[in-house]
Amino acid sequence: MPRAKLPLFSPPSLERQAVPAETTPEAAATLAGADTRLNALSRFSHIHARPESASRGRAFCDIMANKAVVVIGTGGVGAVAAEMLARSHIGRLHLIDRDRFEPANLNRLGAEIGDLHQSKALALAARLRQYLPAAPPDSYTSVLAGVPHEDKPQAFREAAINAYCWDVSVVETAAHLLTLLKTGSICGTRPVDLVICCVDNYQARLSVNMICNMIGATWIETGASEDAVGGHIQLIRPGRTPCFACAASVPTTPALVAGMAVQLAYKLFLQFGQISTYVSYNGLQDSMRAHQFRPNPECMDHHCQARQADATATGDDVFRAH
Repeated sequence: MPRAKLPLFSPPSLERQAVPAETTPEAAATLAGADTRLNALSRFSHIHARPESASRGRAFCDIMANKAVVVIGTGGVGAVAAEMLARSHIGRLHLIDRDRFEPANLNRLGAEIGDLHQSKALALAARLRQYLPAAPPDSYTSVLAGVPHEDKPQAFREAAINAYCWDVSVVETAAHLLTLLKTGSICGTRPVDLVICCVDNYQARLSVNMICNMIGATWIETGASEDAVGGHIQLIRPGRTPCFACAASVPTTPALVAGMAVQLAYKLFLQFGQISTYVSYNGLQDSMRAHQFRPNPECMDHHCQARQADATATGDDVFRAH
């Protein structure tokens, strides 16, 4: 007996808003970008051609709009991860990088000729404005080159995207980074929801690890190999999974690693799927492996040991499927 054909579900079309005649070119471009974004979200929400997909799409946007993420390092991995988050309509995005764009960076995603000799974080924040059309104009970017976060005007701290020209590997920056992680949420009074570390040096990773252990901040450590055929992501939840000092990973194709990191962020925010503490990729063998590790009770970072005691006392376990 032939199977009956089901009618296709047609998503409602969004009416394009007319741009007032007196609107400036800059405002018109913003409105056009917002309209394009809404239509894209509409198509994404109905990708499975089921009515219930619409509510899931809206729920996804609502959840992401209330999250704050810090991306440390805006090179080949960090720039791609930041763009993915911006396209997901993240509520607040903090970008940190001490470096400027050099000619050698032009072979990577996220770099353009016009960005040469500019701050990586500042240039990336300027490009990502178009993905967050709801943010207030003229308050997307805050350049904080060694200036404490709390000393900046409130308007800057409320920006959708903030750029910080910080070197996280130096002691002088530790207090600023600690303040940002503790108060960088949407409301500005609570900790950020996630840190994605995309730096390429060992000392910076240790610094981020120490600060996140101090306050119990969840973060994702990423790495792409120098030969560009391998990479990894490591989920670090202080006290519940190994911190970077427990089992320091060895840095190992930037866009792929960025996608893996943001996919893990979605899992943490939306509570779905299996959460692995370490995922490695080998491009030469086209293989990907997931690993589960427990933290080291004798970790050299005493903050990690303290968070382990907290996790044991509360019975909190990251190794659960959603």
